Amino acid sequence: MSFSRRFSQDSSRKEREFSDMELLRFFAGFLRPYSKLILAILGILGLGSLLAILNPLILKIAIDNYIIPKRESELWKITAIFLLVVFSTWVTDIARIFLISYLGQRTVYDIRNDTFEKLIDLSMDFYESEESGRLTSILTNDIDTIADFLRNGLTDIIANLMRLIGLVAIMLWLSPGLTGVTLLVTPLVGIIFYYLRKFAREAYRAIRQSVAKLTSKLAETISGIHVIKVYAQEERLKDEFALINEENYRANIKQNVIVGLILPSIKTLSSTAILLIIAYALWRNQIAGQTEISVGLIVAFIRYEGMLFDPILSLTMFYSLFQSALAALERVKRISNQESSVKESKNPVIPDEPQGKIEINDVWFSYDGEKTFALKGITLHIAPGESIALVGHTGAGKTTLGKLVLRYYDPTRGSIRLDGIDLRDFSLDYIGKRIVLVPQDPFLFNASIMENIRFGNPNASMEEILQISKLIGLDKIIEKLPEGYDSIVGPRGVQLSQGEKQLLSFARALVSNPLVIVLDEATASVDPFTEYEIQNATETVLKHSTTIVIAHRLSTLKNVDRIIVLEDGKIVEEGTWSELIQRKGAFYEYYRAQVLSEMKGIIRTDN
Repeated sequence: MSFSRRFSQDSSRKEREFSDMELLRFFAGFLRPYSKLILAILGILGLGSLLAILNPLILKIAIDNYIIPKRESELWKITAIFLLVVFSTWVTDIARIFLISYLGQRTVYDIRNDTFEKLIDLSMDFYESEESGRLTSILTNDIDTIADFLRNGLTDIIANLMRLIGLVAIMLWLSPGLTGVTLLVTPLVGIIFYYLRKFAREAYRAIRQSVAKLTSKLAETISGIHVIKVYAQEERLKDEFALINEENYRANIKQNVIVGLILPSIKTLSSTAILLIIAYALWRNQIAGQTEISVGLIVAFIRYEGMLFDPILSLTMFYSLFQSALAALERVKRISNQESSVKESKNPVIPDEPQGKIEINDVWFSYDGEKTFALKGITLHIAPGESIALVGHTGAGKTTLGKLVLRYYDPTRGSIRLDGIDLRDFSLDYIGKRIVLVPQDPFLFNASIMENIRFGNPNASMEEILQISKLIGLDKIIEKLPEGYDSIVGPRGVQLSQGEKQLLSFARALVSNPLVIVLDEATASVDPFTEYEIQNATETVLKHSTTIVIAHRLSTLKNVDRIIVLEDGKIVEEGTWSELIQRKGAFYEYYRAQVLSEMKGIIRTDN
């Protein structure tokens, strides 16, 4: 299945999980802390609506009582009232804009902060099934859409509903007959809405999905640009992006067509209503044989008719924003509803004398709800300060066991203990600081070398950093940089070589002073000299730390205390290097096959 089809199907499934009421209750939860501010905004909106509907009434009075009777000398009175209303409207508009902007920014801050904190707290299994570009789109595009809805949609519709109620009330007071004629066309507006609302929602949902796919594809392409270049797949990526971009284009065109049908229809109905007002006024005056409906009243009703359709037009725009916001809220709420599979302990334990002893007791683990098991009854005890290596074919369970020790996951059955205490009884913060990983492909932040080294231990002294850098040979690299430890490594450490990044990652782990270090073949990407430096540093610095090496290059394991051989999620062999070689079992066969493979590579190179 292609990326586009897979993502589209996944998005469609995920974006229908919640009803509109569930989403609105979720949104209301973020507004609740600002209830007093919302009441103040509602008061200002009500006052602004009242002032707005006074203008046509003042105009009617000016025409009927001053202009037509030619009482120009007294016109200043009504002019003064009109100017006072205009000034008051200006003041309320300023207050409304300021308070709504503040409410919008605070609410968006809370939603974005809450969503980010939730993402940070989720366990690793969530990130292994989600795309970073999609999550980025939620935190940026979707939350911006919610902000736009709050600032320009929700408050506008409240103000317009208040204005609509006030308009109908004052129109009925002035002339029930003209009011009835004016409202004749409103059922047609409802009919237009009813038939187009379903298409509008689908269109806005499609837009949100296509924007998410665009963001995800862009993030994926930028992250993997080196692979794209290596395999000369630029044209293919251009075609894939063009397809997703075309999907976004078509979704927007569909939405524009729907809006294009609604707005002209309402404007046509508005013009029809004006003709009906004039026709009714002429008819009533002809029947009465006198001016029963004054010129001022006709002008006022034409103005009121225009104001009456403004809320309806606003409702059109609100519905569009509302549907777009609901689609965005669904995605945000989905993150909010995620439960981490790794739970924080309610009463975390802090050991009196941390040593670094690991006990793995009859551990079974499944990624798919016990349908298949990646680990099957693993029992392994590691003494404080002992170093062990996990060896086996791809899929044997080495990395999975490392992830369980790091508590990225919890065992499906059995337990893993640190210093006699189940890992589930520690706080996640404690485990993160006491059990660290040096990955095969290190990740560095776009910050200075110093900031990257101190990431796991912000309080590390300069003396500690210099000492560890010297022990692993990192100091020789840093000395060559113009700004030394203040040198910026670039996004993902692009300014450094793979070996240099690995050394920096190793220093970061050591500076955190861990009880247990998990090395995912940390020397696999470095040259022999750098590998020698790291091995020497490991022997010197980690003599009191428990070390678990997830091994791929078997020749690097001669100095570990024990080698554990895994096959199909089970331990099939364990012992020292020399013991396993002499035994000529599974480890011997792995090592022999690797040596033969390396020799073939050397022969091909020589040829």
